[in-house]
Amino acid sequence: VLRRAGKAADAVAALDKLGPPSTAGIDPDWWLELAESLLAQGDAQAVVTRVAPVVPDLANDAEIRTVLGAAQLQTNRADAAVKTLDEAEAIATSPRSKKLLAKALTTVAVARLAANDAAAAEPLLARAESLDPGDVLVLRDHGIALLALNKPADAAVVLDRAIKVDTAPLAFMLAGRAHALAGDVAAARPLYERAVDLAGRSESGQLHSGGEKDSAVEVSLDWA
Repeated sequence: VLRRAGKAADAVAALDKLGPPSTAGIDPDWWLELAESLLAQGDAQAVVTRVAPVVPDLANDAEIRTVLGAAQLQTNRADAAVKTLDEAEAIATSPRSKKLLAKALTTVAVARLAANDAAAAEPLLARAESLDPGDVLVLRDHGIALLALNKPADAAVVLDRAIKVDTAPLAFMLAGRAHALAGDVAAARPLYERAVDLAGRSESGQLHSGGEKDSAVEVSLDWA
C-alpha cells in the first residue's frame, strides 16, 4: 500500500522492520515488495545487492526476476539482465518482461555494433524486434546491423517499418540508403528527400524528434 501510494522509502522501512523470512520460499512476496520498493525509490543497486542472492531460491517466480532484470539494466548490467529476463519469460511471459528483455538485448547489441561486431549484434536485435516490434530504436539499430552485414534488402524491410513510427531524419536516411544499396533508387529518392526536409525543419526549430542532430547537408551527402 505504501509503495503504491508513492511512499517507496516508507515501504522499504516497513519491510525492513518486519524483517526477511527465514527462507525465501516461505514468503516470496516479501522479497518482491522489497525489490519493487527499492526500484521505485530509485535504488536499483540495492535491488541487485539485496535481492539477487535469493532469486535462485525462488525457482518459479517470474515477477522477482523481472524486477531484478530491470535493476540490472539500470545498473549497466545488460548481459546479466538478458539472462535474468530470459528466465522470467521462460517461467511466465508478461508485457513488462518482454519490453525489458527487448531493451536488454538491444543494449547488448548496441555495444556489439560499437565494437564493429554486427554479426553478433544482428540476431540479438532480431529477437528484440520480435519481442517489441514497435520500438523505434530496436528497428533502427536492427537496420543498421543488417546494412553493416551487407544485407540492404533485409535492412530495407526493417527500416520501412521503422519510418512508420520514427520521424527522425536518420531513420529516413537509413531507409533510403538501404533501398539505394539494394538497387531500388526509385524508392530511395523520396526517402532521402523526406530525410532532407525533416533535417532542415529540425535545424530551423520547427521540428524536434528525440534530440536528433542530423543536418540536411549530411543527409544530402549520403544521398549523393
